[in-house]
Amino acid sequence: MNLIIEEISIWDKLKNTDKDIYLYGLGLGSEKIIEICQKRGIKISCLLISDGQRKVKTDITGYDIIKISEGLKNPNAIILLGFGTQKREVLDYFYYLDDNYEVYSPDVPVFGDGVFDTEFYRDNEENFKKAYALLADDISRETYKATIDYKISGKLKYLRSYTQHKDEMFKEILKINQNEHFVDLGAYNGDTIRELLEYGNYNNITAFEPDKRNYAKLCNFIKDKGLQGIDALNIGVWEKEDTLYFDYKSSRNSSLLQDGKIEVLVNSVDNVMKDKKVTLLKMDVEGAEKQAIKGAVNTIKEQKPRLNIGVYHRNEDLFDILLYLHEICPQYKFYIRHHEYVPSWDTNLYATI
Repeated sequence: MNLIIEEISIWDKLKNTDKDIYLYGLGLGSEKIIEICQKRGIKISCLLISDGQRKVKTDITGYDIIKISEGLKNPNAIILLGFGTQKREVLDYFYYLDDNYEVYSPDVPVFGDGVFDTEFYRDNEENFKKAYALLADDISRETYKATIDYKISGKLKYLRSYTQHKDEMFKEILKINQNEHFVDLGAYNGDTIRELLEYGNYNNITAFEPDKRNYAKLCNFIKDKGLQGIDALNIGVWEKEDTLYFDYKSSRNSSLLQDGKIEVLVNSVDNVMKDKKVTLLKMDVEGAEKQAIKGAVNTIKEQKPRLNIGVYHRNEDLFDILLYLHEICPQYKFYIRHHEYVPSWDTNLYATI
């Protein structure tokens, strides 16, 4: 069984092209793409910025920077998308570019080393196949294959063809009810709590958010909505109680896994939720999902909560997290869904009994 269509990675294509390579964006994503290209001997011709953009970061201005409208005049150019978005108007522009020009969205891991190329797939092919065999429905299997092909090729058509609305996930898979005991790991500004309230209600919520700025937004959201029964904790989640160093990045990307200078308290789900009911457990913790699961083993084994876990931060997440959860609790049925985002930053694993 071969799960992939794409045999040539975007990086090999860029290495062998005689076309001009334009990189659209000046943020962290573009910096990672530049780093990979430099290591692989891939020459980027220039950087593109939006026509209305004025601010230019100084640390990557070794490249010529031009407006994207000028870049699009070059018929011999490949355009790389160097930043992520779920904003409707930006997605529509990405899709317009994809329909009319040679455009790729290179997949670079949010955390960890290496790239998701054909070699990475071949090195881990058996694990990918084991994970694929555990998926519970056709949509999951098609989404899984499309996600692998996207990551290898950078072609947006795979994301565009296998994107599902969250209605289906909340209503038909997780089947949110009116009395959830919800644990939100990586609560951010309350965005998942807000989604939960659109589809159901709760008995109580325990929300972990280590970033002080995000935590303040979370508390303001709870206060502004007049919500009761929410225990908002300004701590991170880990496999045990500890003190770690924290790196404050941009709003969603603050992480326990970087070389930060700010100490943050962390604790495990099993410790915090001991003797407490958990029916729904969400994890979007910027690459610390495996450690969070290790710290929730007893809760998962004993209570078997429905799970909502991001599997897009690390290259190995797409198989490693699923296989580990199956080892912990073989009764789970697993589903993969990609919700609209470029690149594949909203690809999630859902598990139910």
